[in-house]
Amino acid sequence: MTRPREIRRYGWIPDVPDQRDHLYSAPPQYLAALPASTDLRAQSPPVYNQGPLGSDSTLRSLQSSLLKDAAYAVSGNSGFVNLASLGITTNDDGKLTIDNTQLQATFSANPKAFQSFFQNVSSTGFANNFSKDLAGLTSPTKGILTLELAQNTSQQRVLTRQLADLHDRLIARQKQLTLVFARVNATLQAYPSLLLTVTAEIGALNGNFSVTPQVNNNTAPNVGTPTL
Repeated sequence: MTRPREIRRYGWIPDVPDQRDHLYSAPPQYLAALPASTDLRAQSPPVYNQGPLGSDSTLRSLQSSLLKDAAYAVSGNSGFVNLASLGITTNDDGKLTIDNTQLQATFSANPKAFQSFFQNVSSTGFANNFSKDLAGLTSPTKGILTLELAQNTSQQRVLTRQLADLHDRLIARQKQLTLVFARVNATLQAYPSLLLTVTAEIGALNGNFSVTPQVNNNTAPNVGTPTL
C-alpha cells in the first residue's frame, strides 16, 4: 500500500546557481567590461521609430489589417497568387516596390489570369478582398476609423469643456483677489490719516498740541472703499 503524497508547501523553488551557470556564462572579466547600458537608437533603421502614434492600438490594428491585405493570396490562377508573383513586393517600412519588367512580362504572358487575380466573378480577387476590407474599416457605424474619430471628437469636447470651466474659475478667482486687493489698498491709504489722528490724541493727552503733518507716501492706486 502506497502512502498518499503530501504537499508540504506551495511556491517557487529558489534557483540556486550551480555548475551550469559557471560553465555557460560569460567570463567575469568580460562582463565587467560591458557598459551598464547602451543606446542603440542611433543604429536602428528609421522604420523602427514608431513616432508619437506608435502606441495607438487603433492605428496598429489598421496597419495590421492593411499589411494582411497586401499579403492576400488566391489559389491556383496559373501561379499568379499574390502580389509578389506579379513583381510587387512589400518593403520593411510597408511601402510597395514594383518591378516593372516582371509586371509587364506577367501581364503579357497571361492577361486573363492577371485580371482574375485582382477581380473575378467569384469575388475572391485581391481587389475584391481589399475593397471589402476597406468598406469595413470605413463603415459609418462600425468602422474602426469612424469609431476612433468619434472617440477623439468626444475627448476633444471633454477637454474643451474642462478648459472652459478652468477659465471660468480663474476669472472668478481673479475678481475675488482684485476685491481683496482693493480693500487692503484702501486700508493702507487710510492708515496715515488714522496715524495722524491717533498721534494728535496722544499729544492732547500729554499736553502737547503740536502735531507734525504726515505725508502720504503710498503710491498704490486708489481703488475701492476704505474700511476701518
